[in-house]
Amino acid sequence: MPRSKPEVDPHNMGPGLIKSGGNWEVTAAPADHVQPYLDSLAYRIDTPDGSVVLPGDTAPCDTVTELARGADVLMMMCWESHDRMDGNEHSGASSSILGAAETAAEAQVKQLVMVHIGARLTTAEMKGAPRGRSSAGLERQTYLG
Repeated sequence: MPRSKPEVDPHNMGPGLIKSGGNWEVTAAPADHVQPYLDSLAYRIDTPDGSVVLPGDTAPCDTVTELARGADVLMMMCWESHDRMDGNEHSGASSSILGAAETAAEAQVKQLVMVHIGARLTTAEMKGAPRGRSSAGLERQTYLG
């Protein structure tokens, strides 16, 4: 079944208010990923029913923490465990489990959903890893997605 091509109206975006409607808004803040090669943005969507923050691929940073402050859900990328990421090539561009938990705790979000997880975190070795309250003090709900 032939479909018509979608109409696209591209434009550059930066930090601040991106778009708003009657009872919703999307805001953005800088995220630390692969500077100076790319400028990355994290997004927050606020509605009367709640708020969700989508930082994308980023290392923990103050701008993402502030954007996520008080949000209902933070969907934070989580590449690897902290002990394996500390000082490696991904540490300045990606978040560890601990980095995601610390960001969520500092921002006082209600739920942390860890996404874009590294391959090792889905292995049988990690399935038996301890679960529960993190050392970062995150006493809210946490999910691996």
